[in-house]
Amino acid sequence: MFELYDVVKLKRAIPEIPLPAGSSGTIVIVHDAHPAAYEVEFPDAVDANGVDANGLESLGVYTVHAADLEQGDNSWKDARKHR
Repeated sequence: MFELYDVVKLKRAIPEIPLPAGSSGTIVIVHDAHPAAYEVEFPDAVDANGVDANGLESLGVYTVHAADLEQGDNSWKDARKHR
C-alpha cells in the first residue's frame, strides 16, 4: 500500500502516539506483517510562528498500521521523475 519514504498523515489520534490526527510523517521502515505496519517518523517541521523549520527535529518514530494512515503530499516523487 505505502512505500519507503512516502509522506503519510494520521487518519485519527492514536493513544500511544502523542500527535493529533492529520499529523504528517515519512515512512522509514516497511514491516512485512499482516496487517501492514510501518515505522513513521514525524518531524517537527513547523515552528511556533508557522514557519517551515525543514524538519530539523524529530517528534519520534512510531509503528503505525496502514488502516490508521492516509496518503500525504508526495509531489516530490513527480518532481524526481522529471529530472
